[in-house]
Amino acid sequence: MGKFKILELLLFVAVVLLAALVYESHNDGGRYVTIPGEHTDNGNALLDTRTGKVYAWSKERNIWYEIRLAIPKGF
Repeated sequence: MGKFKILELLLFVAVVLLAALVYESHNDGGRYVTIPGEHTDNGNALLDTRTGKVYAWSKERNIWYEIRLAIPKGF
């Protein structure tokens, strides 16, 4: 079988790291997506794609607040 050369080992490590980078970048798109809002001041809301919750900004209270419940898992 022989010994691996150092370049072959470095090439293998580079391919594995590149595969991990591609996997992470493919599966982690934008977490917050702007969507048209129904009951917001500026007409837009943010969808948290990891939890399914929708948030809007309150100018009066200066906070983010949830405007819809989370999408149930398995829906």
